[in-house]
Amino acid sequence: MIGHLFDWTVERTEKDYRVVVVEPPFIEPTTHGGIFDSAITALLTSDNAPVSDLRPNVPVIERFDLVTFPEAFLPVADFIRTIGLLSRFERLGCIHVGLRPDLNEEHLFDNASILNLLAELRSISSVELEDLEGVLSWIKRQAVGKRFNLACLFTIDARAKLRICLHPKMVRSKVEAGALPERDMAQGDLVSLVRLIPSDPNLLSITMQPLICSDALQLDSDRPGHLPIDAVNSNGSCFGQAIPDYVDVVSVATCTPQSENTSQGMIASRMWHQQFRESFIRAAKDPSCQRHAHAAFVLANFWSLGASDQIDSSEIGGLSGVFLPVKNRAGINPNFMELSTYGKNEGDIDNSWSMPADKVGPKRSVRGYIAQLSPRDMEPPRVRMLRMTVHRLPRHAPPWGATVGLRDVNLHYVDVQLPADSLSS
Repeated sequence: MIGHLFDWTVERTEKDYRVVVVEPPFIEPTTHGGIFDSAITALLTSDNAPVSDLRPNVPVIERFDLVTFPEAFLPVADFIRTIGLLSRFERLGCIHVGLRPDLNEEHLFDNASILNLLAELRSISSVELEDLEGVLSWIKRQAVGKRFNLACLFTIDARAKLRICLHPKMVRSKVEAGALPERDMAQGDLVSLVRLIPSDPNLLSITMQPLICSDALQLDSDRPGHLPIDAVNSNGSCFGQAIPDYVDVVSVATCTPQSENTSQGMIASRMWHQQFRESFIRAAKDPSCQRHAHAAFVLANFWSLGASDQIDSSEIGGLSGVFLPVKNRAGINPNFMELSTYGKNEGDIDNSWSMPADKVGPKRSVRGYIAQLSPRDMEPPRVRMLRMTVHRLPRHAPPWGATVGLRDVNLHYVDVQLPADSLSS
């Protein structure tokens, strides 16, 4: 196991944490570049002005701290083109996106394609080359023929440098164990943490752990002790240096089917996969996950796990949102958002997860909750972007009288343009 800790000094002026999750309706790689461009453009500019026309020193229209996209989402050609354009900015929040080598069906990278990706990133003038040394050294040690699932977390730091954390998936999902070599994923053994150090010394640092889907779960691993959340808590020595005491945000790029309740007499509703819900509980209460005890989980998923012409046969997805290990705030929630809470009602003996709903009963004792996009009433399916402010990250909230949870929640439908009409115009 190899650990890589990134220290990035970023411009932060406020205590709250602005999160954006992007939920595409279908898995159609030819459209993903346009979705990525249009979503970022909507955050950075007004009136759909192309980012290429915005002067690098002009403040962004909406501040964000993290934007998360799904797993195996952005083709490398679109990623390189876009990150090169965004590198001209003097400041930018963190963007976490799953990558794919090209527009083909397969999403895994071989050694050569990873080395080519690193070479292209190193050619960008503002990139901090030191950030890429760890993954470059790691891939050179891998056997030829292995194929990996990759994602990238990047930002523009306080020195206007492009900071990049490229990380492999460490836990194979059931669909990534294939008889065909090109469909068989090798499990990575490189775990990453990113410590964001605010330029304002009066603000606290924020530690992030970027993961890819099943990395967040308790699944069988080829190497005992190599689950990424466990590794941060029980194998901290793999980083070769002192690491932060707490992980504040876990960003998870996912492509996962969800369960759906279809019981007679009940409104059909989706819930996060049971293994994800169990992982959220374990992180918040299991002493072996002490560094994740206060972690918020940010999750982006596809609404449907197939193409638009396969909607009747595709597995259902959706429910992009955030898990917080705190009580929910009382009040009315927007109709596009559902809450699934972990707790118990008056008279219950044990805590359990509630069915998703737009409000929580006044007598329910809540320990934590998932705030997620409602999967219903979306005709026709569209790209949705959920924007939320975490008023205080749990570790940053004082224990007495603190206002925690979400505020200023809004939904934006992304009008997708071809890449040539947006960032690269």
